[in-house]
Amino acid sequence: MIRFSGGFDPRQTTNLAMVNAIEALPEPHSVVRIEPGSDTQFIDWNSYLWSADRHFDGGHTIRSDSRTLQASPTLYDQALYQTARSGRTFGYSIPAAPGLYTVHLKFAELWLKETGQRTDEHRHKRLPGARELDPGAAAGQTGMAADFRVANVTPDGSGKITIRLSAVGSNDAILQGSRSSSRIKPRQRRCRT
Repeated sequence: MIRFSGGFDPRQTTNLAMVNAIEALPEPHSVVRIEPGSDTQFIDWNSYLWSADRHFDGGHTIRSDSRTLQASPTLYDQALYQTARSGRTFGYSIPAAPGLYTVHLKFAELWLKETGQRTDEHRHKRLPGARELDPGAAAGQTGMAADFRVANVTPDGSGKITIRLSAVGSNDAILQGSRSSSRIKPRQRRCRT
């Protein structure tokens, strides 16, 4: 709530409160967007920049010419799903300022023909337990986008959000998009990120 009260100002002809404009802006927040497997950056439908693959440990890149039947947020964003990092075990250590983050992972099964053939285990440092996910089964069929979010993630003592993926079945784990965004304004910190 904003309140105005009158006061004395020699330039005013009245002592009533006055306002000429109000602008409300959201607090700035930190966002890191990575397109795993890509060697170029991508600008999505919302004009957000996704960097080329970086901050990874292990795995290899794979590409598909197949198109998703549904992409998130729009079909324009197909490119986010046509490259991936894949492997038996790999991960990302993403530099992040102190704060509370939501980690958003993107998947679409474009390489296997049936659901249930690829199960990945996702571990997030600073969160208990792990979660298993088959991208095709999570989306309801192959070729569809499946997004997975983990809320309330904080960077570790070295200032990083760590994500580990491991294959549970006979097929490699995959990851096609990763976004970390803070929900609160991070404190200023003097370090290179």
